[in-house]
Amino acid sequence: MWTRVAIWGLLFVLGFLLTVIADGPSTLSFALFPIPVAISIVRGQFRFVHALFACVTLSGVAGVAVSADSFYSSESVLLMARAAAFYIFVAFVGVPLGWGILSRWSYGRVAAIVTVIVFAVVLPIYVMDWEVINNECVEVLDWFETQLAGQSDSTTAKSRAQQQDRIEWLRLHNMDLFFGLVGFGTVLLGTCLTLSGTSFCLRVGFGEPGPTSSFAEMRPPDWLVWSIIVVATLYFVELRWTNDWLRAIVWNTAFGLGVTYWLNGLSVLAFTSHAFRPNFVVFALALVIIMASGFIPIICFVGLFDTWADFRTRATTIAQTWKERADEP
Repeated sequence: MWTRVAIWGLLFVLGFLLTVIADGPSTLSFALFPIPVAISIVRGQFRFVHALFACVTLSGVAGVAVSADSFYSSESVLLMARAAAFYIFVAFVGVPLGWGILSRWSYGRVAAIVTVIVFAVVLPIYVMDWEVINNECVEVLDWFETQLAGQSDSTTAKSRAQQQDRIEWLRLHNMDLFFGLVGFGTVLLGTCLTLSGTSFCLRVGFGEPGPTSSFAEMRPPDWLVWSIIVVATLYFVELRWTNDWLRAIVWNTAFGLGVTYWLNGLSVLAFTSHAFRPNFVVFALALVIIMASGFIPIICFVGLFDTWADFRTRATTIAQTWKERADEP
């Protein structure tokens, strides 16, 4: 009983602090609140779930109440209601997460279903709040532009011009990439992090099995490659008959698929590292070099061509061969 009270108290404090620091509902809660809900469902502690929902809701309301100028103003009440609704939804993400693990689904299936559920909810919110989101994106780009102007002494004119062109391109195509790259990408990555955290807590803390596979074994379905063919076709159609809405749909879908296959590329790297078991320092250094050297598109292509090449099977075969040779006298 006291363990549960401690967990409730910890969640309330963390939710309260996140809300106060962010001056409103914090998206970081997406990686926090679903985990205890999912664990409770997997372990059959359904009464515990109701208490967790109440706890996270109160943490959001309390955080907004402390940050608000006037507790009884209509604006403060609206903000508290939005915080409560947001945290209830975030905690609800743990329900399909836990149910999928309890049903012994694979890692990829759980991640896909939860991602679709979450994105189906947040996409209409993004659309309705697009004016506010767009203004925030413009402010970020303006900040980068200001920083670029302040580096006039340390960068060449050609380099500044290239960076300025990138900023202007992002400003022009903000709507064409936000929903797929930022919106869907954040949801997919957040789901995988939350699922991995839940699996880790279940195995280490409670001795319970997680999904039937791991992140390293996660693989998009083969039929998804047909989506790339359709998107590529529509891309050339939009080039021939220019249409802003079609371009937004095509580009955002393409960026969403890019994030999916980039994540699959990381999964292939994780599987390969597990198969060869390199020194941790060497692996970490190689990963940093890959990320910092502009090899991110290569990871996307690895994830895409894994559909045909099945790099995991090849890595397992090569690693096994190396091991047999190393064991030979």
